[in-house]
Amino acid sequence: MEEALARHDRFGEDFSKVFTIINSAEIPAVENSALYLFVGTSRAPDEASKYVRDRVAQNAQSSTLEDTLYSIHEELKVLSKKMTREDPMNLDPDIEAAIYERDGGRCFITGRTAGVRPMYIIPPSILEDKDLQPEGYLRPLLEVALTKESTEQMFSLLGSPGRENALKNLMLMEPSIRHSFRHGYFEIIKSPYLEPPYLPTDAPKSRNGGWWLQPIAPQAEMPQIIPYNNELYKAPSTINPSSHPLPAHLLLKTHGIVSHPLHTIRIEEQIKAGWPIEPEPKELNWFGRRLLQNLLLVIPNFARIRLYEFIYKVVEYWDPSQKGSHVKFLPLGLVLKKGRENTENEANALTLAEQYILISTPRLIDSVMINKTSGFILMTKVAGRSLSSILHRITWEELEQIGKDLANFVTELRRIPNTSNYLIADTQGGPVSDHRFFYQTWGPFKTVSGFTDRLLQDVKGARDKPPLSFLYEKTHKVYFTHSDIHMTNLFVTRGRLSGVVDWENAGFKPEYWEYIRAMWAYGAEKHAKCLYGSAFGDEYKEEYEAERYILRRCSWLL
Repeated sequence: MEEALARHDRFGEDFSKVFTIINSAEIPAVENSALYLFVGTSRAPDEASKYVRDRVAQNAQSSTLEDTLYSIHEELKVLSKKMTREDPMNLDPDIEAAIYERDGGRCFITGRTAGVRPMYIIPPSILEDKDLQPEGYLRPLLEVALTKESTEQMFSLLGSPGRENALKNLMLMEPSIRHSFRHGYFEIIKSPYLEPPYLPTDAPKSRNGGWWLQPIAPQAEMPQIIPYNNELYKAPSTINPSSHPLPAHLLLKTHGIVSHPLHTIRIEEQIKAGWPIEPEPKELNWFGRRLLQNLLLVIPNFARIRLYEFIYKVVEYWDPSQKGSHVKFLPLGLVLKKGRENTENEANALTLAEQYILISTPRLIDSVMINKTSGFILMTKVAGRSLSSILHRITWEELEQIGKDLANFVTELRRIPNTSNYLIADTQGGPVSDHRFFYQTWGPFKTVSGFTDRLLQDVKGARDKPPLSFLYEKTHKVYFTHSDIHMTNLFVTRGRLSGVVDWENAGFKPEYWEYIRAMWAYGAEKHAKCLYGSAFGDEYKEEYEAERYILRRCSWLL
């Protein structure tokens, strides 16, 4: 991750050094993530990076690295609580009447009227908070989060008299939305083009009018009352921009930034409470699956295709949150997936997994090709939640255990026999597919060197020198490979690996492929190093070095 940041951001190597410092500390995973977010989401990331590095350097003789980072983390939480607290609403009657008039007596987000009342975006009480004044101990932290200029502008706006300035810091909200916004579940985004010095004609035309909602990481969960597309019920407008101005972009952006640490507090509470016991899902048992399989077998292909297309449309109608997804979740624990040309390969991989793998995998109910490039798979849902969706509350110890579970899974995978005439092939003996190939298919191959030659076909560099030489010099066995054990595809229940999904690229590939494909999306990210390091150790570090070399020199890959 550090390398990616240094390569793609505008701040460069000095900015990225802070992530190396954070990763080198033995701190809880949630604290690691919180510090990453502080630096990465600051309006002045270069200054935030310098702030952390300077604090570490200044305290090097008196405190451990861990103690210094802990103190920064605790100060972030204090700052967040101060900046999001709920002040008493002792509004002037004229201001209160104006806010109801501007917002039409409706919640700014949902348009509902029940229980709506005004709320501040940023509590005016911070004007009197000595910790946030220029000499206060939290002021430097606030200024690197917002920039010094924005901090001064914020205090100036909050301290300015008049109804118009007060309205820029007020919205009508219903109780559940008010609670979610106050506690940092989402940020209200207002395009900067909607305010001076820009003219109304400068704003890009969009359906949402330059306003939308953004879940705040790391626990990006939106209240169910909010529309699935994260849009406000209508584009905000006002009867008079001068006398009844809309909420200020500066204050909305400030709230979004200072809300991040609130998640840390909740996550720490969740970790302390332990994993909740979730109810058993209602799903088909073995007999029900077999009955459904046999029923579908007697239906012609064309009729099943029409049936699945109909189900696809019905699901999107009844559950708009699934619109646009190629995977649809159905009642009774069933899943309908519209795949690509490798649909048959995925269906066959699921059959093999059911025969050889102990850990939960989707159970195949039916598959049918629509044409040569697409098809449907009906299968069962895997229990648990994707690791990527709960990574924010996974501890290092749990992540290491999941890595060990993953190692056992890979061992089971490697027992699946290859019955084709090719050494490297998909589950049916045909060409191998992989997201790494960007929807191309390669092979099949009778030798590992043939696969390696194809891998390096578009790469400039000496094959007889490291790191590319590692791919030829080392002897690599070929095993059955999932090819995409990304954290999104790993499902976890109560801190243990409970299932693996998305088998479309499975096949027989060189033994190192599973590891380098898993690490491909993460780089040096600490969670990935902990997880996949626990599963694979350092066995394929040379091959991973070669893969990074390839990615840096093959422009069509990235």
